[in-house]
Amino acid sequence: MKISEVISIVDRLCPSDLAEEWDNCGWQVNCGDDTVCGIMTTLEITEDTIKEAEEKSVNLIITHHPMLFNGIKSIDVNTVSGKYIHRLIGCGISVYSCHTNFDKVSGGNNDYLAKVLELTDVEILEDGYTRTGCLKETMTVSEFADFVRRKLSLKDRAVRVCGSSEKPVSKAGWCTGAGFDFAKNAADAGCDVFITGDVKYHEARETAESGGMAVIDAGHYGTEVSFGINMAEILTDRLPSGMRVFPSEKIADSFFY
Repeated sequence: MKISEVISIVDRLCPSDLAEEWDNCGWQVNCGDDTVCGIMTTLEITEDTIKEAEEKSVNLIITHHPMLFNGIKSIDVNTVSGKYIHRLIGCGISVYSCHTNFDKVSGGNNDYLAKVLELTDVEILEDGYTRTGCLKETMTVSEFADFVRRKLSLKDRAVRVCGSSEKPVSKAGWCTGAGFDFAKNAADAGCDVFITGDVKYHEARETAESGGMAVIDAGHYGTEVSFGINMAEILTDRLPSGMRVFPSEKIADSFFY
């Protein structure tokens, strides 16, 4: 099977026209239409994931986060992106990214988070990203935050909470990655808590002072690292039997706690 055939399947799963205008979904590095010898899925490209792809004889990596967001005028191996591009091309490894289109699409990041957190009655709000759903049983904000931490296999201090810790939670809203801009949509939909990542200080302060919906910041990494597992499962179901598709085992959080 050719790489182009795999990408055609990916494009049908999460069409590029769903992506935001500022986004850079699609080809990051295209080394030609070779026969696929292995596909690795991962949140993003790092030194460790490139090494893993080399060791496992992969020639196609599918990521969530694009390597490049802005145009480049030169490839400089003294920069992180330049070093990655040089190494990937040298190894004949192509990279394709599914970013905001995969956040929106049915079965993508946001729907997978609902599955992991065992949320029911999931609905998609008009913004296309935000989901809402119900907990199986009511918990306090503090209890639910710990539940989220355990379900996402995060470190003890990797989850931050703003708002009343004892507020009862029966309905949650969420947007994976940096989704605080959609918090108001979740609040308007009657959510008791909103789950996302990358919440800024002043956003947290406003939330805490409002006395309304609480916010759980489970991190950009924490809410989106499941892309590797999710995409690998989706592609395995759609590609010929025996095709090597697997999530990276080397992707790790940029922070330590």
